[in-house]
Amino acid sequence: MTESSILVLVLVFLPFIAALFTPLIHKVLKNKIGWWAVLVAIICLVIAFRLYPEVRANGKIAFSIPWVTSLDIDLSFYVTGLSLLFCVIVSGIGTMITAYANYYLSTKEKLARFYAEILFFMGSMLGVVTSGNLILMFVFWEFTSVSSFLLIGFWDHREASVYGARKALLITSAGALFMLGGLIWLYDIVGHQGAVSIMGSFDIEYLIGKAALIKSHPAYSYILILLLLGAFSKSAQFPFHIWLPNAMEAPTPVSAFLHSATMVKAGVFLVAFLYPVFAGTRLWFYMLTGGGLLTMMMGGYLALKQNDLKALLAYSTIANLGMSMALFGLSTGYSVGVAIFHIMNHAAFKACLFLVVGIIDHETGTRDFRLLSGLRKRMPILAVIAGISSLAMAGVPPFNGFISKEMFFEASLNQHFLENTWLIPLIALVASTLTFVYSIFIYRKVFWGAETTSTPKHFHEAPFGMLLPPMILAAICVVVGLAPALAQESMVKPAIRYLLNGSSTEFFEIHLWHGFKVPVLMSAIKIALGVLICLSCEKVRSFQNKLPDNFINILYDKWIEYQDKLAKFTTGIIQNGYLKFYVMFTVLFMAVMIIGVFFREEGYKMLSDFNARPISLYEWGVAILLIIATFLLLGMTKRVLAIITLSFVGWMVSLLYVIFRAPDLALTQLMIEAISTVLFLLVFRFLPPLKKELETTFVKLRNILVSVVVGGSITLVMLLSNANRMFGSINKYYMDNAYTLAGGKNIVNVIIVDFRGFDTMFEITVLCISAAAIYAMVKFKKKNQEKAFS
Repeated sequence: MTESSILVLVLVFLPFIAALFTPLIHKVLKNKIGWWAVLVAIICLVIAFRLYPEVRANGKIAFSIPWVTSLDIDLSFYVTGLSLLFCVIVSGIGTMITAYANYYLSTKEKLARFYAEILFFMGSMLGVVTSGNLILMFVFWEFTSVSSFLLIGFWDHREASVYGARKALLITSAGALFMLGGLIWLYDIVGHQGAVSIMGSFDIEYLIGKAALIKSHPAYSYILILLLLGAFSKSAQFPFHIWLPNAMEAPTPVSAFLHSATMVKAGVFLVAFLYPVFAGTRLWFYMLTGGGLLTMMMGGYLALKQNDLKALLAYSTIANLGMSMALFGLSTGYSVGVAIFHIMNHAAFKACLFLVVGIIDHETGTRDFRLLSGLRKRMPILAVIAGISSLAMAGVPPFNGFISKEMFFEASLNQHFLENTWLIPLIALVASTLTFVYSIFIYRKVFWGAETTSTPKHFHEAPFGMLLPPMILAAICVVVGLAPALAQESMVKPAIRYLLNGSSTEFFEIHLWHGFKVPVLMSAIKIALGVLICLSCEKVRSFQNKLPDNFINILYDKWIEYQDKLAKFTTGIIQNGYLKFYVMFTVLFMAVMIIGVFFREEGYKMLSDFNARPISLYEWGVAILLIIATFLLLGMTKRVLAIITLSFVGWMVSLLYVIFRAPDLALTQLMIEAISTVLFLLVFRFLPPLKKELETTFVKLRNILVSVVVGGSITLVMLLSNANRMFGSINKYYMDNAYTLAGGKNIVNVIIVDFRGFDTMFEITVLCISAAAIYAMVKFKKKNQEKAFS
């Protein structure tokens, strides 16, 4: 294993290991435990930058560790420029967030739990973006859902936090199930070429090589839809966007880390990761560009309607993610380059704005901007930081957001899927104008005007340690805006190289000024329209409030309510407190499945090959005695007689094992029967008198039918297994190798102790547990007797 491979493993698994040790380290560092998380994030960031030279030189770092080899699933890692861009975003923003949280969170919070969950999430995201195997990526993908659920619900004493956590988990997990179906289907089609069936693969390199086969396959559309459902649910695209605003109930560091810069971009990463395999078709264009533009419009409209600053930023995030999706859907080298550049820009200005809102909430005690005004007078540094990040989000020069928005206009003008060349640019212009409006309006409302006097807390400038992380992020917005070539060469082009499958990226250039072209005119129109709307924004918001609310949220709540009622109804039938019903439903389901498969696969034809040897008179005698004892057991009225009869049935089964030359099974059966008999005799005195239950004719017929169906299904399984032997008998192997491999001449002993040693060990474990139970019961009885005499 090379040095780079080891660094990749450290990059991915260090946060997981650090999360495990966080509770122990908390006992030493106490309230300074946050700096432990900062250290881990910095190490990950340094490793990510350390890997860049090799990726620039070779295009990738790829290696695998065997895992589930029978299904061609390895711990496969595939680090490209795209992967490292996301690694830098995850670990870089993670560093800012964990440092910020040291000042944001109260020392009374469960700090060890918080930072352990943050590190667990960080490791999960790093695993998603470095995986070279889609199943491994899916495992990390689900880790992000679990860790997000824990972090959103961190303040579990708040009903809104619990609601938001459950909502996020349900929607993203439902999308993940569709995604898993798509992955399995994809594996299947690349494993079948014509009439030839070969081993498929989940490795991305293999799938890229099969891109033409995948796109021409009849199942391409279904697979793409399933995969994009997973991506859309994770990245809060319409109509799955409803979970993100409710996730804002999490602490602000969580919102800034998960729901602006990292987790919500997992879906965008999946789209980028699969771009070389699926891109370029009309379905890809319609789903991504159509869905992305619709999400942009919807996110911008709903953002303008919010009163809570974090809710506004949540809808803004939805809109910006829609923009990235739309760019990938356009399927040109230029558009995907813009998408990559915007992902980086959005992470900077949106994380900065979330931290700004966190400071406002922390210092003033509210996020309701109707109670906030003129904060610049007491919080001048924060006002400058907020101004830079707001202007970057609005797309105003000379900040980074302006460049990516203007390049977005350029990409929309050069689409080649629709004959109508003005539709997409028009939608892009309207959506971008909405972004400009709420960005400028909210900054002007909160920081300018008369100073507010109605905040719950007397506020002042935040401590420097709290201001430093958003200050650094704001500086990135300025530096990338003024010198975009730095980001272009170091981070953007290596990522584009993967998307274009190694093709040249010389065509892609990022400049603050692209000359007097149509995109410049569109930017000017956006700013002019935005300023006009901002002047009458209160009237616009007043009109919005008269319109119906987000109906998808209403549908979700109704669906959850219906599911609760359905669960109570079905639970009342199945989980009714009677053990016999639990057993009946379980075995009946098993029997129906067996019989269904039997008829579907025409198992009755296989029974024609059944060749049983003649049954001896002795075997008939044992079987008859077993059947007679079973029927006698049903009519017993004395508990002792019932126990003895039941034991007799077990002894007859032991005799059958002896007849069929399975002495180890016979011995085990005899020991179990002996112990069971002792147990029954010990406890039967404490049980109520044995009496017959009066059952209706319907119940009796039902029980008979269930017994016949279950017994018949098990009989079918035994007959089929005997009639269709896939392998020869293993007895010859035991006879040939008992002495050479195990050094024993008694084959039965060798089988029990060596060849089936684990089986024997577990049987001994069962016996030990039973013996311990008997000892405990006898001891308990003696103690009760001693108390009675005393």
